[in-house]
Formats: sequence, structure tokens, C-alpha cells
Amino acid sequence: MPLLPSVARINALVVGATKGIGLEFVNQLLQDARVHRLFATYRSSATAAQLFHRAEQSPQKLQCLSMDLTVESQIES
Repeated sequence: MPLLPSVARINALVVGATKGIGLEFVNQLLQDARVHRLFATYRSSATAAQLFHRAEQSPQKLQCLSMDLTVESQIES
């Protein structure tokens, strides 16, 4: 079963994209031609070096967002 539906342009959000499975989702989605924009959240810039590097390589596709989901005001904005 494919990870993404068969549509032409997809916008995706990966929460917790600095390491582990989140970072791997970012890697896979960046390679998928159907993904138009990819938004990836990170809690701390101190641990997001690999994510930032990928954003430098794909600036038109990947946007990194600082967000801590345990802080409600960050979710609302």
C-alpha cells in the first residue's frame, strides 16, 4: 500500500522531523515528485542540523517550522 494517495500535487506536514522516523519521512517525501510542499517541524534548532541541511538542498520544496506541540500557543499560530 503506497504511503501517499495518487494525486498530482501534495502538501505534507511532518511533525518531529529532526531525527528517527520523522527525518526519514522528510527524506522519502523530498524524493517523491507528487509532493509540492513539505512542512517539517522541529522543537529545537540545536538538534535540527540535518533537517536544515535538507532544507538548504530543497529550498523551494521544504520549509522548516519551529514548533513545540506541548505549547498550545505555538500550535494556534
